[in-house]
Amino acid sequence: MKMAGSTLVSIVTPSYNHAGFIGDTLSSVANQTHPSVEHLVMDGGSTDGTVDVLSEYEDVDGYDLTWVSQPDEGQSDAINEGCAQADGDIVAWLNSDDVYFDAGVIARVVDHFDKHDADVIYGDIAY
Repeated sequence: MKMAGSTLVSIVTPSYNHAGFIGDTLSSVANQTHPSVEHLVMDGGSTDGTVDVLSEYEDVDGYDLTWVSQPDEGQSDAINEGCAQADGDIVAWLNSDDVYFDAGVIARVVDHFDKHDADVIYGDIAY
């Protein structure tokens, strides 16, 4: 959902049979403080309940979730398809078994792009 004057961030999430993880992923995106985030989940036709979890998040207020569940040619294909559909000024990739560390991650990324002449920003990993 694009807010006036705010940089739109598109987050692409490839997914396949991650019902046990994707709820945490969706929550971590839905809870971001940046006001303009669209989340595109490209699911490869999961059969484990992933689609049920995605359906639960469709109507969360303030959360712009778009998802599709259909066979694809793997993770790279799903990421490429999501990027092709993304409308954001910034495009991020977050796997369906990963989460953003806190609710301010996207806001800090947008701030960093605004302050620096960067083409790519990447994060480290925390276990």
